[in-house]
Amino acid sequence: MSHQDRMLNATQKLDDATYDIEMSNAIVEDTISTQMDSIQELRRQREVLEKDKDSLDKVNDNLDTSDKTLKGMLRRAICNKIFLIILAIVFLIIIGVVIYLGFFVFKKD
Repeated sequence: MSHQDRMLNATQKLDDATYDIEMSNAIVEDTISTQMDSIQELRRQREVLEKDKDSLDKVNDNLDTSDKTLKGMLRRAICNKIFLIILAIVFLIIIGVVIYLGFFVFKKD
């Protein structure tokens, strides 16, 4: 093999290596671009999740407030029922006393 053939062969190998490096660089750039897009999408999703978390926290606070309000209303309703039952018992006792007094104590023969 002549010196010129060896030089051509070496030049061809160098050109092939240069092409391989350029292709590798293109793949790396494409990979970096894809990763940057992925990072931006993940940031956007994180922002959405944080907004959703804030909304859920507000809903949870509202549910706690509603729960306290409903418990207070339930206590008042129970107190009102107890008061009405006691009032009914007192009225029944008064009616019973009036009937007893009317028929047995103040009975006119």
